[in-house]
Parts: sequence; structure tokens; C-alpha cells
Amino acid sequence: MTESEIKPSKPIIAFFQEVVRGDIRKFNLKSNDSPTGGGARDLRISPVSDYWDHLLLFFPNRISDREYTGKIRSENNVKTITLMGPTTSRRNECRICKIAQIDNWNIAQEYYESIINSGNKWIYLLILDENKNVWASKFSTDKLYQMHDAVSAKITPLLSDNRTIRGFVHFN
Repeated sequence: MTESEIKPSKPIIAFFQEVVRGDIRKFNLKSNDSPTGGGARDLRISPVSDYWDHLLLFFPNRISDREYTGKIRSENNVKTITLMGPTTSRRNECRICKIAQIDNWNIAQEYYESIINSGNKWIYLLILDENKNVWASKFSTDKLYQMHDAVSAKITPLLSDNRTIRGFVHFN
């Protein structure tokens, strides 16, 4: 079976995180606010103590103590993506690197804004299935009713929170 023939199986665990405007700019490679740097390309996740161990399930290949990789699947492609642990300057966060390579996470700026302006949010998902494949997805919260009950139950109470929505859903 080729990589492109692999289909999703039963979900085991999902990681979700709210998409913010800066994440959209990363896809356009315009996330730097000043002309002095190349700009960030990573999805930042903190506090690392709450997320690191679970994220390693999605990124199982150890490169070093703070660098792991995993294959992230989108509809018709597979990319090897890196998870980086804390650094001396950012001790409380980890990062999913070069998110612009994850095709299913791309959202056109205009579409992103129309959903946000309607009072909804965008959510990135990584889903680990029982065959150890990781699938990237996204959805807007106005479509939350179409998601698996476990996803809806976990995210709905967080929608009124003023913090970035992120967490894990364990499927039975």
C-alpha cells in the first residue's frame, strides 16, 4: 500500500488548538512584524508541561532530547514535521515546526476573517488513529455540531474562555 492509499482508521487521541491571525500569516510566510527577521513558522504550545508527553504520541521519532518528528497526513500528501521542545529563551513552550507544510491547515485570509467576524473561531486538529497514522484537519466552530461528540464536548465549554483554546480529546 502506498502512502497516498492509506485511509484514516478509528481515532485514538486528538490535539486541538485555536487558530489565531498570526498562524494564518505563517502560511503566507509573512509572520514577521519587522523587516529584521524571517518570521516565525511554528505553532507555539504552552505550558509545555501540559502538552509535551501527549504530543510525543503524534511525533514518535526521537532526533534528540528536544527534537522529535512524525508524519502528518493531509488528503493527498504526507509531510515529516518536527516537534521542538523548550529552549533556553522559551522554557515553557514547545513548537510544531513549519506548519505551512501541513496542507490541511491552510486557511485563506479572507475566509479566516469571515468566520472570525461572525463570532466563531478556527481550530486546528491533529488526530492519531489506531494504526498510528496522524491526520491534520481544521474546522470552524460554527461546524462544531458536525464533529465527533467527544470533540464537541471538550471544545464547547472552552469557547467562552478568553484564552487560546487548546487541549486533547481521548476517544473510547
